[in-house]
Amino acid sequence: MKKILIIEDEVTLNDSLKLALKSAGFQVVQAYNGEEAVTKAVDNGFDVILLDLIMPVKDGFEFLDEYLQKAGNPAPILVLTNLSDFGSQMKTYKKGIVSYMIKANVTLEEIVKKVTSLVM
Repeated sequence: MKKILIIEDEVTLNDSLKLALKSAGFQVVQAYNGEEAVTKAVDNGFDVILLDLIMPVKDGFEFLDEYLQKAGNPAPILVLTNLSDFGSQMKTYKKGIVSYMIKANVTLEEIVKKVTSLVM
């Protein structure tokens, strides 16, 4: 079973993503801020990481820096955020993320399809 890490501080969205991904056959682990997520991401092998950028404690950019530094073989990262500016997108692509999705423009079904395509 493929393992997905959801890093999202909005509890309702995090839970909705978990339910949709579990229904699609994935094992799901949740984190609610970047600091909690670094520990989970480095200590467990994930097939895909879903990452919000605006979070408390440690934001998504800080998570990316620390995770990529510590992870021997980093998982593909799909950014799921409401930051739609070009600068934020380029900043994450330069760090090697595989996809950037704007929350307001995608459905849960589209997110599940994208995650599925990343693990195939």
